[in-house]
Amino acid sequence: MSMKLPTWAQDFAAISSVLGLVVTIWLLWEARKLKTACLRRVRLPQLHDALKDAVEKLPMPLAKWQTDRREALYQFRQVSAHLDDLLPKLDDRRLRVKARELQKQLCGGGFWRVSSLRCRGSRLNERSADDVWQLYSELSAFVTSLNNLLEDSSWQQ
Repeated sequence: MSMKLPTWAQDFAAISSVLGLVVTIWLLWEARKLKTACLRRVRLPQLHDALKDAVEKLPMPLAKWQTDRREALYQFRQVSAHLDDLLPKLDDRRLRVKARELQKQLCGGGFWRVSSLRCRGSRLNERSADDVWQLYSELSAFVTSLNNLLEDSSWQQ
């Protein structure tokens, strides 16, 4: 003997099921946003410090650019790796665009470039000393902008 539910109860169950799915999706989305916000709050200052340290190490190797480029290229790769880690965590559109432009200059950019590990095709080695110093100044300006963003966000908390 099976009992059949009334039609209104079946309709109510179907609507409740759809609403439950919508609420679950919304909660997953909010949890993802919360995780991203916490990740940004914790990792952004650490990545800023690492990027700042890597950029601060550039002037000495750049001074030797005409004679020995290996150390400078190594340091540029370090900067590129930090930018790779930083890109997904940047909320500010302007800084994200600038970081991508810097990555393009460091690694040649392009459609196939996924990470700094594939930076081998970079034309950075062929640049003049003036060009790499210009890149260094752009990196320094980016670090300053990122620092200002972090200070502004600390005031908002």
